[in-house]
Amino acid sequence: MSAQRTIDFLPTEAPSEVRPTKKPAPVVDFVAWAQTARKKTPPAKRGIGKQSFERAMREMAEMIAKDDYAAAKPIHLFALYCQCHAHTYGVMPVETGPKDCKLACFAIGRSLKAFFDGDVVEFVDFIRWTWRRETASLARRKATGGADNGFRIGVGYQCSAKLVTDFRVDLAKRA
Repeated sequence: MSAQRTIDFLPTEAPSEVRPTKKPAPVVDFVAWAQTARKKTPPAKRGIGKQSFERAMREMAEMIAKDDYAAAKPIHLFALYCQCHAHTYGVMPVETGPKDCKLACFAIGRSLKAFFDGDVVEFVDFIRWTWRRETASLARRKATGGADNGFRIGVGYQCSAKLVTDFRVDLAKRA
Protein backbone atom coordinates (compact mmCIF):
# COMPACT_ATOMS: atom_id res chain seq x y z
CA MET A 1 0.00 0.00 0.00
CA SER A 2 2.51 2.38 -0.94
CA ALA A 3 0.32 4.57 -2.96
CA GLN A 4 1.79 7.87 -3.77
CA ARG A 5 -0.15 10.85 -2.54
CA THR A 6 -0.61 13.82 -4.73
CA ILE A 7 -0.65 17.30 -3.44
CA ASP A 8 -3.51 18.95 -5.19
CA PHE A 9 -3.64 22.29 -3.29
CA LEU A 10 -0.59 23.71 -5.03
CA PRO A 11 -1.22 25.47 -8.33
CA THR A 12 0.10 23.58 -11.28
CA GLU A 13 0.56 26.65 -13.47
CA ALA A 14 1.62 30.21 -12.71
CA PRO A 15 -1.10 32.81 -12.17
CA SER A 16 -1.75 35.07 -15.08
CA GLU A 17 -1.58 38.21 -12.98
CA VAL A 18 0.28 38.89 -9.76
CA ARG A 19 -1.83 40.45 -7.00
CA PRO A 20 -0.06 42.23 -4.18
CA THR A 21 -1.10 41.24 -0.70
CA LYS A 22 -1.00 44.86 0.66
CA LYS A 23 -2.42 47.97 -0.89
CA PRO A 24 0.24 50.50 -1.74
CA ALA A 25 0.24 53.67 0.34
CA PRO A 26 -1.66 56.45 -1.38
CA VAL A 27 0.41 59.25 -2.79
CA VAL A 28 -0.42 62.42 -0.89
CA ASP A 29 0.46 65.88 -2.04
CA PHE A 30 1.25 67.35 1.38
CA VAL A 31 1.75 70.86 0.05
CA ALA A 32 -1.71 70.90 -1.48
CA TRP A 33 -3.17 69.32 1.66
CA ALA A 34 -1.59 71.96 3.92
CA GLN A 35 -2.92 74.79 1.78
CA THR A 36 -6.52 73.63 1.81
CA ALA A 37 -8.72 75.18 4.45
CA ARG A 38 -10.63 72.96 6.82
CA LYS A 39 -14.35 73.33 6.89
CA LYS A 40 -14.95 75.61 9.81
CA THR A 41 -17.47 74.64 12.43
CA PRO A 42 -19.72 77.42 13.63
CA PRO A 43 -18.16 79.29 16.54
CA ALA A 44 -19.28 78.40 20.02
CA LYS A 45 -21.52 80.82 21.85
CA ARG A 46 -19.10 83.32 23.28
CA GLY A 47 -21.21 85.06 25.85
CA ILE A 48 -24.55 85.57 27.48
CA GLY A 49 -27.00 87.29 25.19
CA LYS A 50 -28.92 90.44 25.97
CA GLN A 51 -32.24 88.59 26.12
CA SER A 52 -30.89 86.06 28.63
CA PHE A 53 -29.51 88.83 30.80
CA GLU A 54 -32.76 90.83 30.67
CA ARG A 55 -34.74 87.70 31.57
CA ALA A 56 -32.40 87.12 34.53
CA MET A 57 -32.94 90.73 35.63
CA ARG A 58 -36.74 90.22 35.59
CA GLU A 59 -36.47 86.87 37.38
CA MET A 60 -34.20 88.38 40.03
CA ALA A 61 -36.68 91.22 40.60
CA GLU A 62 -39.36 88.55 41.19
CA MET A 63 -37.06 86.70 43.61
CA ILE A 64 -36.46 89.94 45.52
CA ALA A 65 -40.20 90.62 45.71
CA LYS A 66 -40.83 87.11 47.09
CA ASP A 67 -37.61 87.10 49.17
CA ASP A 68 -36.95 83.61 47.80
CA TYR A 69 -33.53 83.08 46.23
CA ALA A 70 -33.37 79.28 46.18
CA ALA A 71 -33.64 79.10 42.38
CA ALA A 72 -31.00 81.77 41.77
CA LYS A 73 -28.12 80.88 39.47
CA PRO A 74 -24.92 82.89 38.92
CA ILE A 75 -26.60 84.95 36.18
CA HIS A 76 -29.31 85.96 38.66
CA LEU A 77 -26.69 86.91 41.22
CA PHE A 78 -24.94 88.98 38.57
CA ALA A 79 -28.28 90.64 37.81
CA LEU A 80 -28.60 91.45 41.52
CA TYR A 81 -25.09 92.91 41.51
CA CYS A 82 -26.04 95.08 38.49
CA GLN A 83 -29.22 96.29 40.18
CA CYS A 84 -27.29 97.23 43.32
CA HIS A 85 -24.63 98.97 41.25
CA ALA A 86 -27.25 100.99 39.35
CA HIS A 87 -29.03 101.95 42.57
CA THR A 88 -25.84 102.98 44.37
CA TYR A 89 -23.89 104.71 41.58
CA GLY A 90 -26.76 105.73 39.31
CA VAL A 91 -25.50 103.80 36.26
CA MET A 92 -25.58 100.21 35.10
CA PRO A 93 -22.14 98.62 34.98
CA VAL A 94 -20.61 98.22 31.55
CA GLU A 95 -19.91 94.55 32.31
CA THR A 96 -23.33 93.58 30.94
CA GLY A 97 -21.99 92.86 27.43
CA PRO A 98 -22.06 89.20 26.33
CA LYS A 99 -18.42 88.31 27.06
CA ASP A 100 -18.15 90.37 30.25
CA CYS A 101 -21.44 88.97 31.50
CA LYS A 102 -20.22 85.41 30.95
CA LEU A 103 -16.96 86.14 32.78
CA ALA A 104 -18.84 87.81 35.62
CA CYS A 105 -21.16 84.82 35.96
CA PHE A 106 -18.14 82.52 35.99
CA ALA A 107 -16.51 84.61 38.75
CA ILE A 108 -19.71 84.66 40.79
CA GLY A 109 -20.15 80.90 40.37
CA ARG A 110 -16.57 80.27 41.43
CA SER A 111 -16.95 82.55 44.47
CA LEU A 112 -20.28 80.96 45.37
CA LYS A 113 -18.71 77.51 45.34
CA ALA A 114 -15.38 78.40 46.95
CA PHE A 115 -16.50 80.72 49.74
CA PHE A 116 -20.16 79.88 50.35
CA ASP A 117 -20.33 76.13 49.56
CA GLY A 118 -23.04 76.87 46.98
CA ASP A 119 -25.36 78.53 49.53
CA VAL A 120 -27.17 81.06 47.34
CA VAL A 121 -29.06 82.66 50.24
CA GLU A 122 -25.80 83.41 52.07
CA PHE A 123 -24.32 84.83 48.87
CA VAL A 124 -27.35 87.12 48.50
CA ASP A 125 -26.80 88.26 52.11
CA PHE A 126 -23.17 88.94 51.20
CA ILE A 127 -24.21 91.08 48.21
CA ARG A 128 -26.75 92.90 50.40
CA TRP A 129 -24.07 93.56 53.07
CA THR A 130 -21.59 94.80 50.44
CA TRP A 131 -23.97 97.34 48.98
CA ARG A 132 -25.32 98.56 52.34
CA ARG A 133 -21.74 99.19 53.36
CA GLU A 134 -20.93 100.97 50.08
CA THR A 135 -24.07 103.13 50.25
CA ALA A 136 -23.25 104.12 53.84
CA SER A 137 -19.65 104.88 52.85
CA LEU A 138 -20.76 107.13 49.97
CA ALA A 139 -23.26 108.94 52.23
CA ARG A 140 -20.61 109.43 54.93
CA ARG A 141 -18.12 110.88 52.45
CA LYS A 142 -20.77 113.18 51.03
CA ALA A 143 -21.87 114.36 54.50
CA THR A 144 -18.33 115.10 55.68
CA GLY A 145 -17.27 116.77 52.45
CA GLY A 146 -14.84 113.95 51.73
CA ALA A 147 -13.49 113.62 48.25
CA ASP A 148 -14.69 110.88 45.98
CA ASN A 149 -11.80 108.45 45.76
CA GLY A 150 -13.01 107.10 42.42
CA PHE A 151 -13.31 103.57 43.77
CA ARG A 152 -16.34 101.52 42.81
CA ILE A 153 -17.24 97.96 43.52
CA GLY A 154 -16.66 95.98 40.36
CA VAL A 155 -17.78 92.43 39.92
CA GLY A 156 -14.24 91.20 40.51
CA TYR A 157 -14.07 92.94 43.87
CA GLN A 158 -17.58 91.72 44.71
CA CYS A 159 -16.29 88.14 44.31
CA SER A 160 -12.92 88.68 46.00
CA ALA A 161 -11.66 86.76 49.00
CA LYS A 162 -10.82 90.07 50.72
CA LEU A 163 -14.42 91.26 50.61
CA VAL A 164 -15.70 87.85 51.76
CA THR A 165 -13.28 88.03 54.69
CA ASP A 166 -14.51 91.55 55.56
CA PHE A 167 -18.07 90.18 55.46
CA ARG A 168 -17.19 87.33 57.82
CA VAL A 169 -15.32 89.65 60.18
CA ASP A 170 -18.37 91.94 60.33
CA LEU A 171 -20.65 88.95 61.02
CA ALA A 172 -18.34 87.78 63.82
CA LYS A 173 -18.37 91.28 65.39
CA ARG A 174 -22.17 91.34 65.35
CA ALA A 175 -22.53 87.87 66.87
